[in-house]
Amino acid sequence: GAGYGVGSGGQGLGPLVYAGIQPLVRLCWFTLRLGSYVGWKWPVALALYFFGSLGITRMLWRDLQWLSQEASRLDSMFKRIHARVRMHAESIAFYGGGGAERQFAERQFEQVLAHERRVQWMKFKLGWAQQIFDARIPEILKNSVRFYFGLYFGGTDAEILMDQGQSLNAAQQFLVRMFS
Repeated sequence: GAGYGVGSGGQGLGPLVYAGIQPLVRLCWFTLRLGSYVGWKWPVALALYFFGSLGITRMLWRDLQWLSQEASRLDSMFKRIHARVRMHAESIAFYGGGGAERQFAERQFEQVLAHERRVQWMKFKLGWAQQIFDARIPEILKNSVRFYFGLYFGGTDAEILMDQGQSLNAAQQFLVRMFS
């Protein structure tokens, strides 16, 4: 029969648990290595950056979802008005209600346009926030970590010139391997 035994459920659970735990283990290992090499203020800064960007993006995204639902509602109302006018066009023309129907449709269209402006403004703010959190801040953090890593391992300018930058090169190569 089609029974659900213990053996059949365990086959899909292993890869799922591994896929869920593996990124967490990699993150912890990276944080431990980074903290041991450049100090713990950088992993703390990365964690603050991650949770801060996640919170801000979620806050903006929630508003965007509501705005898109409202846009769908307003658009459907506007289409319903047009369908009603199209269906009852002869009656509207016969009784002289064209002006009233036009005002009603234009009011609804203005609501749609005003809401679309709000949606576009919110999309602009979300795109701006994503650009900052996805491109600008990670680049700044990566360059800052590289600078302090080189300063910590390479030493002063005089020390780097004495060993012709070999300690700095080795440290930078290690850092590149750690980020990739």
